[in-house]
Amino acid sequence: MTLRRQPLFLALGVASLACTGTVGESRGGTTPGTGGTEVVGGNGGSGGSGGTGGIAPPPPGATDWAGPAVFRRLTLVELQNAIRDLLGESMSMSSTDLAADSGTAVGFGIGAKFTNSVDALNFATVSETVTGNAIKHLATLVPASCNLMATATGEQESCVKDFIEKFGLRAFRRPLLEKEKSDLLALYRTLRGLDPTVTMAEAIGGLIRGMLQSPQFLYHWERSDLAQKDGLLVRYGDYELASRLSFFLWASIPDDKLFAAAAGGQLADPKMLQAQARRMLADPRAKDAISDFHMQWLELAGLPGLTKDESYTKYTAAVGQAMLDETVAFAQSVLYGPGATGKLSDLFTSTNTFMNGPLAALYNVTGVTGDKLMPAKASAKERAGILTQGSFLASHADGDFSHPVRRGVTVLRHVICQDVPPPPDNVMIPPLPERPQNVTTREFYSMHSKYGALCASCHDVIDPMGFAFENYDAVGQYRETEVGKMVDASGSLDLASGKLVFKNAVDLTTQLSRTPELRECVSRHWVRYLLRRQELKEEKASIDALLKAFDDSGGDLREVLVAVTGTKAFTHRQPFAGEQTR
Repeated sequence: MTLRRQPLFLALGVASLACTGTVGESRGGTTPGTGGTEVVGGNGGSGGSGGTGGIAPPPPGATDWAGPAVFRRLTLVELQNAIRDLLGESMSMSSTDLAADSGTAVGFGIGAKFTNSVDALNFATVSETVTGNAIKHLATLVPASCNLMATATGEQESCVKDFIEKFGLRAFRRPLLEKEKSDLLALYRTLRGLDPTVTMAEAIGGLIRGMLQSPQFLYHWERSDLAQKDGLLVRYGDYELASRLSFFLWASIPDDKLFAAAAGGQLADPKMLQAQARRMLADPRAKDAISDFHMQWLELAGLPGLTKDESYTKYTAAVGQAMLDETVAFAQSVLYGPGATGKLSDLFTSTNTFMNGPLAALYNVTGVTGDKLMPAKASAKERAGILTQGSFLASHADGDFSHPVRRGVTVLRHVICQDVPPPPDNVMIPPLPERPQNVTTREFYSMHSKYGALCASCHDVIDPMGFAFENYDAVGQYRETEVGKMVDASGSLDLASGKLVFKNAVDLTTQLSRTPELRECVSRHWVRYLLRRQELKEEKASIDALLKAFDDSGGDLREVLVAVTGTKAFTHRQPFAGEQTR
């Protein structure tokens, strides 16, 4: 018999471990495993604050409110990290293993739906592969009291029961229900009974595969009892808070210390939550969430797969990957480690970065050789901070020339949180004519203003932001001329805090680093990364708390992340109509 071929995702039993619902919905329902259908409270969609779906709206004038929790599957990054921390198996989960994460309006993805048997079988294959590897070191996964060589049935099942309880706690991120324990024990017995040659270790491997394929592992929902009502809101329980904290700061499951704090009821204490957050930010696993946030925030992930014109001889897919690696290492160096300052200003102005030989050649930096990334310094004239790195510039460009609109829209939406609505559906936007060879990119895109007030109303804001980055071509190489003409990267930006007049991208990012708009927008995006939805206007107190933490700490983003744990947006959610609470 080959255990790898057993349909474990069916063998676990519909009544105890199955759940349905729509990933990304923020409507209410009951706990997976108790016969419910839709999961998690809310008032509609991934944003907005109107009361829909029978959900009671926030009280009039509310500012210290919590919005809906979005029901979602673990993302690909979260899955690979969770499997690593659960089983000790490193893997790189990609869209070839499972469907790519679904996007959201705020730029942070949610795990894609399992919509058909192919999706289920693909993940069954993944779980079989990692479990097959994990069984090779099964002694490190079972409780220390377990004897995998035991022959007596009673001793074997005592070990299995202990394994189910302790491994199940980590896999489901909460203590298992008695019904779940009995179902898993029944699965173990079934696997042993199907073939007398199946060993205890092999059957435990079947249990691992079964738990990996269960909704309790795959989805963000760590409740096993009734929700705790707190005034008009629902307060997350300790195990829910532990998972919210670990996936927020590590993009992975809680560790033993966090589980112990949850078991002791300590996470209801705001000071304990903050202490755990500071501990976790000092742990190497914090680098995973830092990487995940910045890749999604600036929409960088697909860079190595982009096709660039062959005339850019210094650019290859490997250089594109080096650009991503540079940005990840740079962001991590600002927020993690003994030399980290945590300062938002460093994220946008520092010339300390990381390069390998091919990337340094593209940047025209000498003294860096080899394929391994190493600390390096960029030219202060040419680059300052994350927005002047090749990953941002090449990701938001065409294959053969820079793209001011893409760059401008990304900066407006993701860096200073200015809304840029799409063109109206009922308006025909004429395409730009073919670009003459002697016309600069700025001259070419300035033709938007000729299409009338409708186009100008948006492009008069978008284009100047994009033009600020015209010193960088389609692969992020610095240039002072284009088609024989001097590049004009100057412009201005009207902010509520004042008007910025800049000469180029370095000047722009330096000035932006000192604005309240930047610190508020970055804070908002960290909240959106947590919530996977737009923050509500009624959640103003949560945002205000982060801005206060930013100011009190002298601009340290790490203190902003710690402060998130004390907000209603982190500790509470909106109930839904008819939800049973205690």
